[in-house]
Amino acid sequence: MSTPRPSQIPRGFRFSATACGLKKTGGLDLALIASDTPASAAAVFTTNLVQAAPVVLSREHVRRAARRMRAIIVNSGNANCCTSRAGMNASRKTAVRLGRKLGCAPEEIVVCSTGVIGVPMKVEKILGALPALAAALKTRGESFDAVTHAIMTTDTRPKWAAAACRIGGKTVRFLGCAKGAGKPGQKGIAARHEDLGQGGQRIDPPDLARFFVPPAIAEVLGQGLQCRRHNHAALDHGRDDGAGMGRLRGPPVPPGFPGPKGLGGRVQGDGQQLAQAGHKLEGRR
Repeated sequence: MSTPRPSQIPRGFRFSATACGLKKTGGLDLALIASDTPASAAAVFTTNLVQAAPVVLSREHVRRAARRMRAIIVNSGNANCCTSRAGMNASRKTAVRLGRKLGCAPEEIVVCSTGVIGVPMKVEKILGALPALAAALKTRGESFDAVTHAIMTTDTRPKWAAAACRIGGKTVRFLGCAKGAGKPGQKGIAARHEDLGQGGQRIDPPDLARFFVPPAIAEVLGQGLQCRRHNHAALDHGRDDGAGMGRLRGPPVPPGFPGPKGLGGRVQGDGQQLAQAGHKLEGRR
């Protein structure tokens, strides 16, 4: 798949990825998606009885900070699952240290891990890579492409999808990536309203707080995407103990925004593209 064009990247989001040493191959294994402003978030997590530390922690974070999420960090190569208290400590340390780098609270970060189960997490590798990872955040398509590669484990190819539409006279961009075959684990999908203003003037950042998307809308869209589209990409009908789908949505929306109906159709379409990509790219392995 090609790299996203500049016109496909939602404004207000930045991306970076690096190799911190968790993968034996030495490939990219740590990815970061960050919002420049607090974002409304929705997430769907695995229903498996065995749940990895990042799933438990991120569910808590989304519950506490759904209106002001700032980032999603994903490591591959180690699922941090069945790793006891040390695994939870590793996830918490990741959120705390990254929060310091981004200037936000730990609960404003979603932590995700994918890879081998039952292996102790070498969290010092992640922590040591965070300064460079945060400093490398960019809005470039190449940076997003690196994210799609960094979250891969058994995948043969990266998967991403993009869409754009006009709602209420405003342009909305969607960009999502996924990993895995047979895993309900869409790792990130970002959207933000752009060029918003009153009387032809752009709204300054201090004024944007008035136009947060209600978390209920984000939740409806997140649940709909997971249940109607991405679960259908499963090839083995299995449940992953570390799976989750997370979505960050930038804060500003204009007064009288039409709500989830028009927006939901585009999010559903984006998720369907990701599901279809998973089938086409991974189904013939």
